[in-house]
Amino acid sequence: MCPWTVPTVLFCLSVASTVQAIDDHNFWTDTVAWMQSHGATVHPGLRANLTHHGGALIRGIVAEGQLHPAEVLLSVPKRLWLSADKFPEVMEADLSKFEHCHLDKTTIRFLKLSTGIAREVKRGNSSFWFPYLKTLPTLSDFESFHPRLAGQDILSDFWALPIAKEITGQQQDDNEASQCFQRWQQEAPADDIVRKLSWRDVEQSLFWCRTRCNNVGDHEPALMPGFDLINTEKQSLLNADWQVPKQETQDFILSVGGHSMVQPGEELLEPYCRGCDNSKILLRWGAYLEDNPVTLDNEQIMTAPGDPANCTTLRAVAETRLVLDIETHQKLASKQWKSPRCKDKVLATERQGPLRCSLARLSWEQCASNWGYVAKVLPVPGMGTSQNAIFSPVNSTSMRRHSALRRHIG
Repeated sequence: MCPWTVPTVLFCLSVASTVQAIDDHNFWTDTVAWMQSHGATVHPGLRANLTHHGGALIRGIVAEGQLHPAEVLLSVPKRLWLSADKFPEVMEADLSKFEHCHLDKTTIRFLKLSTGIAREVKRGNSSFWFPYLKTLPTLSDFESFHPRLAGQDILSDFWALPIAKEITGQQQDDNEASQCFQRWQQEAPADDIVRKLSWRDVEQSLFWCRTRCNNVGDHEPALMPGFDLINTEKQSLLNADWQVPKQETQDFILSVGGHSMVQPGEELLEPYCRGCDNSKILLRWGAYLEDNPVTLDNEQIMTAPGDPANCTTLRAVAETRLVLDIETHQKLASKQWKSPRCKDKVLATERQGPLRCSLARLSWEQCASNWGYVAKVLPVPGMGTSQNAIFSPVNSTSMRRHSALRRHIG
């Protein structure tokens, strides 16, 4: 889960866990047993299950019975947190003396924490946190969907999206962090386990920290067993909320939010970022919320006179990956989707398919009106209901003739 607000929010969406080769029942029961044996409280009416999000099956937590407002679901004591205080020798390392380590304080802190966590992973089943760490996604999993790991071919295809420039900047930051780590590693004592870590080991932990950590006070991040399995959705579907400890001795608590019961079979959903559009969600967390009520700032993609037409550039790479049929069009309206879903072959066969899918959907959300698509099934003067009539671009003459048509674009 992710109790951060913009701009310091960390992503905890468990979408990455969909590719873990771990039995969902066993991983949950094993993790819960370990947590409870070390002082955590886990509501007995919770179970892990595959849940539907954006056309994909994602690991989540659902209620087995009725849950009441304010009822405590998870309570995790500090001893189970993977936080800075667990790695004092790593956190106290002075990196400022090394070349390439003149980075901002937040980057250095995350690099140190991630190095400490990577050391625990390297220890395997001798690590206290092994029962939890073994359930987390691998770096290869993140590479399939997270923009920060986009290959140059993807950046070349989607360069016209405003977030492409930000992705490039993030990758440059990561390259600097990698150089800092390598310099630190060279100077570490011969018997220090840091010398046995690769950059990929640390980078994997960095993505855990960036996407699954909790703010445990004073902007301190911590990986929190159990909490990072709670997914998010649009505001109206949220039913759980977190409580940051006010004292160092207090547990981190998740409870039923709002004033309504959570019904049997209902998934637990908590807020990641109120007010974030899909560009921010994708950039920070690698997820695309197809019914996100927050509208994109389409001014970002408007081009100055004489510049290449950004939306025209994006059109081919997006349209070939999206399902543009009558059923999808109806769902855009009835379910208030922001974009069509992707073709199965995109997710199954293309390199970094889930990421390409998300960028194609973001391109649609950003550019559909520019392309002349009718985005919602509403009465449109002069148009029929056939697939071709609905999902054909509206020509400029028709748009000028029917003023009502403008209300149904984008």
